[in-house]
Amino acid sequence: MFLTVAGLASGNPELITPKALRLAKSAEAVIVPRSRPDKEGFAENILLRILPELHVVPVVFPMEYDTSACIDFIAEQLRKLPEVLGAGNVFFPVIGDALLYSTGAHLIDAFRRIGVEVVPEFVAGLSACQLAAMTAGRVLVRGEEILGIIPGTAGVERVRAVMGVSDVVALYKPVALGDGIRDLAGEDWDVVRVDFAGVDGKEKIITGPDALNGIDEYMSVVLLWR
Repeated sequence: MFLTVAGLASGNPELITPKALRLAKSAEAVIVPRSRPDKEGFAENILLRILPELHVVPVVFPMEYDTSACIDFIAEQLRKLPEVLGAGNVFFPVIGDALLYSTGAHLIDAFRRIGVEVVPEFVAGLSACQLAAMTAGRVLVRGEEILGIIPGTAGVERVRAVMGVSDVVALYKPVALGDGIRDLAGEDWDVVRVDFAGVDGKEKIITGPDALNGIDEYMSVVLLWR
């Protein structure tokens, strides 16, 4: 099976590559990720707004940190999808970039767990940190500066360690740190938080100390410059 994992950036049609749309149209099956069965996924919404004629097959990707359990859950759903298992060419859209913290990796592992040999192809999209910097009108790094990228799910101490060796830090899923995030950035850091980067009507930019307060949204990225 050929499996294309394609990044759709934030959903702005101008930021989605023509290659991603071409492969979506030519796929024999299109899997879309959902957080629960009755809730349309973000990548699904993006894709169907641009290509409303597509037939999509929802698969639930549980929002949990146990990778093995998540892959098992996905694999059990795939076993019950003959239209997918019989396809030679499958398309899977993700928000942001296909290669950076992408659920596409879980899907590949889930197929292999049930004995389906997968030949993956990745179509890059703008990553969340690039989208956030673009939205804020800031350059991420320049010259010999070091960029550290880390998810809040790694915990406060690991985030602090990355900050210790980086000039610029992109913090994904900051909501996972809870109140602990406020202890991370002192006066040495210029902080910007972007919620829903590139999403019309939802995009929000918060700067300074307030950027670390009241984070309750999964679709947030915190950028810190030393």
